[in-house]
Amino acid sequence: MRTNRSQIVFAAPPGLTGHHDTRAVAIRCENLSLPGVNFATDDEHRRYGVGPIDKIPHQPLFDNMQMSFIADRRGGIHKFFYDWMSLITPFTTLSRGRSALPYEGAYRQDYVTDLFILVLDETKRQVLEYQLVGAFPLTTGETNMSWQEQDAIVKVNVTFGYREWLQRSADSSLFNTISNLVSTADRVLNSSSRVPISLIDDIRALF
Repeated sequence: MRTNRSQIVFAAPPGLTGHHDTRAVAIRCENLSLPGVNFATDDEHRRYGVGPIDKIPHQPLFDNMQMSFIADRRGGIHKFFYDWMSLITPFTTLSRGRSALPYEGAYRQDYVTDLFILVLDETKRQVLEYQLVGAFPLTTGETNMSWQEQDAIVKVNVTFGYREWLQRSADSSLFNTISNLVSTADRVLNSSSRVPISLIDDIRALF
């Protein structure tokens, strides 16, 4: 496997369904990391009350996921994440036609979605899949602009939080089902600018 062989796919959270084409966002993901896990431990445990300390793991801890997206010329990437962050908690007192009051937190089920990271081999065959369960943006980073950088590309750096993650290998039946759905989406994109909502619903219905 190589580090440049990956892609992401996800459906918009319920609160944004029908307003954005997430496939157009996903294909602009330039940089990401595969998730890891570490354990919080009890560092005061001694098997016989004396002697060396045995570390006892008791709580899985997940690091936030960092992703970088290449901005488009129409500002669609910026708008998508602005709308997603505004859905979680509207952070302005100016009315934007939403029913939520300024700084009123939304229900979790309205702003989370499952995010899939697909790892490919040299022939573009999917070999691993990571599912980030209950993902949502925690941070959209500042973007530095400068007249001195004539050819630099604007990037949107996003930090995602999530509840947990799991990994599937290529021999998983659910993995193959998702792979087929993604392949179908790829074929659709060759002839259409949008992925049908029914296809997104098929992915969401698996979970």
